[in-house]
Amino acid sequence: MSADIISWMMAGVPSKVGVHSNMVQWALYAPERAGCTYKTPLTDIDTTRPDYAIMQIAGETPNANGIRSKMRVSHPTLIPQPFAGRVINAAKAAQRNCPFPNYASQWKQITKFALAEYKVRLVTNYTRKYFEDAAEDSKLTPSIAAFLMGDKTKLAQTGHMGLVYNPKLRPAEIDRLIDEYKKSGITEALTLARS
Repeated sequence: MSADIISWMMAGVPSKVGVHSNMVQWALYAPERAGCTYKTPLTDIDTTRPDYAIMQIAGETPNANGIRSKMRVSHPTLIPQPFAGRVINAAKAAQRNCPFPNYASQWKQITKFALAEYKVRLVTNYTRKYFEDAAEDSKLTPSIAAFLMGDKTKLAQTGHMGLVYNPKLRPAEIDRLIDEYKKSGITEALTLARS
């Protein structure tokens, strides 16, 4: 699947199902498996920064919704503001404790739509691959990309396993990570085109 296919397909999503494009966009910014991406409690998403919301993915210990990463690695993901704020505010208005608790049924609709309209199969794990491809094409260092994905195997290949074993990164390290993330241009590469 090419890097542009998701943008191309989602640009055609009718406005009545616009939540679907928000779900796809959320998953592109948060390159974890679907359960972690969509069911992280709102309390685990720090929205105090003006540039990015920092969503903490649970590792060994499951979060309040009983979800943890497959690799059992606690790690942050970065979701640009104001998009993160809009999704979080919509979740709060709907009295949900996470961004998209019904992601499984919604993704069935997305997959069905992509197949009917574009004759391609679009499933949740493609968004993770999309992030991986965008990271390779951007200036984002492989260690940061692997860390944001919670991928111990790729992180070990970069020689930066210390990131995995440091559950509380110092604020200066988070700031450096965000600065490199911004400079890499990956946010622009992950942002879906809007029609």
